[in-house]
Amino acid sequence: MRRFLTLSMSVMAFMSFALSSCSSDNDGGEGGGEKQHNGMISGVTQKGQFLKGSSVTIYALDKTLSASGLSYPTQTTDDMGSFTITNVNANYIDIKANGYYYNENRQQTSESTINLQAVSSANSKVNVNLLTTLAYNRIKYLVANGSSFVDAQSRAQIEVLTALGLGNSSSANFIDMNI
Repeated sequence: MRRFLTLSMSVMAFMSFALSSCSSDNDGGEGGGEKQHNGMISGVTQKGQFLKGSSVTIYALDKTLSASGLSYPTQTTDDMGSFTITNVNANYIDIKANGYYYNENRQQTSESTINLQAVSSANSKVNVNLLTTLAYNRIKYLVANGSSFVDAQSRAQIEVLTALGLGNSSSANFIDMNI
């Protein structure tokens, strides 16, 4: 129970900060994601910032969010959780990150690793955080049941914010949030 409360408090603190300081680095690729992305994808992985050397893998997905068989592994390049992967050829991507992070509650490196994930249209900038992880399965479920990716992403984000008691802002895009 204590672990759940700590995670809940961390999510709420992250949300408060992220909603007040989220950037808009979207390259305009959210209009359905049907255009094939063939290039570089970069971003950050954050619960607290993932430490240098944490693993990040991008998996190419088709429009039903099924794996295409292509994967692009890399590591974070600094203690801010930054990553860059080049030559990504996909419409949609599934990002999985695993690593140690800066624990803002204890002001030290985490004692164990954490897994974060995100599903996105293949934009040039995609951040992976607690909120993208919370919305991940819901987006995949909604697309599997007939929703467009854009509608599924918007609905899942609203549902996560509502479940956390943070309103239902449709303007927040979790993959754009960077602490």
